[in-house]
Amino acid sequence: MTAIVQQESPETTLGAEAVTVKKQQAATDRTTNANPISLSFQNVNYSISTYDKKTKETKTKPILKNISGLAPSGSLVAIMGPTGSGKTSLLNVLAHRCPVVKGASLTGTLLVNDSQVDPKAFSHLTSYVQQDDAMFSALTVKETLMTAAHFQLPSAISQSEKDDYVDSIINELGLNKCRDTIIGDAKERGVSGGERKRANIGVELIKNPSCMFLDEPTSGLDSFQAQSVMGAMRDLASHGRTVIASIHQPRSSIYKMFDQLLLISEGSCIYYGSANDAVAYFSDRGHPCPTLYNPADYFMDVVSPDYRSKELEVSSLSRVKDLAAAWVSNPKSSSGGDVEEGTLTHTAPVGKTFKIQSSWFRQFQLCFTRAFITLKRSKIATIGKVVGGIFFGLVLGALYSESGYNQKSIQDRTGLLFFLTINQTFGNMIGVLNSFTNEKVVVERERASNSYHVSAFYLSKFFAEIPFNMLGPIFTGSIVFWMAGLGAGSVMNFVVFLLMLIAIGFVAIGLGMIIACLAPDVETAISLGPISVVLMILFGGFYINIESLPVWLQWVQYLSLMRFAFEGLAKNEFDAVTFTCDDVRPGQVCVETGKEVLDKLSFTMSVPQVFLYLFIFLCVEHCLAFYLLEKSKRKYTQIVAKKVD
Repeated sequence: MTAIVQQESPETTLGAEAVTVKKQQAATDRTTNANPISLSFQNVNYSISTYDKKTKETKTKPILKNISGLAPSGSLVAIMGPTGSGKTSLLNVLAHRCPVVKGASLTGTLLVNDSQVDPKAFSHLTSYVQQDDAMFSALTVKETLMTAAHFQLPSAISQSEKDDYVDSIINELGLNKCRDTIIGDAKERGVSGGERKRANIGVELIKNPSCMFLDEPTSGLDSFQAQSVMGAMRDLASHGRTVIASIHQPRSSIYKMFDQLLLISEGSCIYYGSANDAVAYFSDRGHPCPTLYNPADYFMDVVSPDYRSKELEVSSLSRVKDLAAAWVSNPKSSSGGDVEEGTLTHTAPVGKTFKIQSSWFRQFQLCFTRAFITLKRSKIATIGKVVGGIFFGLVLGALYSESGYNQKSIQDRTGLLFFLTINQTFGNMIGVLNSFTNEKVVVERERASNSYHVSAFYLSKFFAEIPFNMLGPIFTGSIVFWMAGLGAGSVMNFVVFLLMLIAIGFVAIGLGMIIACLAPDVETAISLGPISVVLMILFGGFYINIESLPVWLQWVQYLSLMRFAFEGLAKNEFDAVTFTCDDVRPGQVCVETGKEVLDKLSFTMSVPQVFLYLFIFLCVEHCLAFYLLEKSKRKYTQIVAKKVD
């Protein structure tokens, strides 16, 4: 437990920076234009099915047990509890964001202003701030909020009005100091952790919600940053919004900001009511909070199961059970806790209309601009493309510069062409797996907020990245083609060679997009990528002749990008060249023309046919990736709201 010797003012405790944040938050008196809402929930029960390996039986595991409460408008409600207590599950239920789980059961009543509400209309009224701050790292705070404003605000609002609106949010959240600083990530430093969290809150604040849900907003922050974030939440609540946050163990100065406290353990409600009255409530039930101790720390000690020994486990679980039973027997438990009637706001039932504000072409333009800015500012990635392209071009050009057109050069040239195929495939695929798997998290959050159609995002990303993705093959191909003496020095062959490398890269990106859409995280994507590349190499026509494949496996070649890419490069290289027989050994058959090489490789397609196949590959891959991304939008279990008499 944390001892509190003396309570000081926030300005004294946190220093000059806290004063600056407070002044910035006070710089605007903007209040919500939406109708204030009160959220009531009664008899919420949530359970999932689990499989017991020992008994080989399916059992029902309760997550939430008969939880009831009321969050009045203009209040800051804290959901507290130990790890695994069910606080995040309760927050998700209240926010209509409880994931669909096979065998799960969700029952209870959820009302807005004493009325049932359509989930889509509810999402229009509310915002959900996830624990992980998913934003584009290359954009500044102002750009991030302006982009969200363009997506979510009606097109009838002028640019100057949107600027003023975003500026008011920046002031309200105390972000003036870092408004032109990039968000940043692990690779490039940007705003601080607290500023990043407040910027994430600002994105969800753009649509001016009446109610905000926050999942552990102080997680991973130091004491000052946590104070500044919750101070911003306190300010938002004082402007008329209903703010509900799950929080693990707040410091005492943060605890004092809460209007209502919902304490939960083992899925059961232990207390719900005024945060100021919680100490007296526990004292009346034999658990007095020691003098000068942080009440939040003490509550957590009282309601947390202790698994250090069997005796402690039994006694702590018994204590939690008794406290849960005491709350159920409390008259206030069925009415949603100790909430003064004067704090409630009852307005008309909520409407049911909501649609994405901007047109599809406007969405495309905004996504394209953002993607292009992100690429332009990704200097390390751009430099890596250029330097990597030049490096491989020089190394390969130097290795194969003496190949000539004798018999030995046939193996050299086929080996070089196949290596270029591998290099372009693997390099472009890994780049996508690293970037898009993380970017997908931002897309998921923005789609949950109905910011845009996924088709607008996908197409804008594809077209914005075309110049960037051409850098590597252009630099590599331009160097190695002339240094290695490929294509008999023909300019036309050089153009076809470059186009073939570029096409290989784009098709590899499409395959990478499919894997990134399927993989839940970067680690999984990076593991799956090389496996697919190895399989394509085996069926690429270099290590084993296509006609030598077992009959029942020959169909796999048509799924290998490298099989067509290698054939296209080989056709462009060998179709019109001849070889000398000066280095032919006794008994060795001399290969005099490139067409003989192509016959031995069983390559019969023309260059236009190869380009057609690669184009078909490209279209099929991106259509499949788009489909997977479209279907990846999370589905949520909706609680059935029934009017309680």
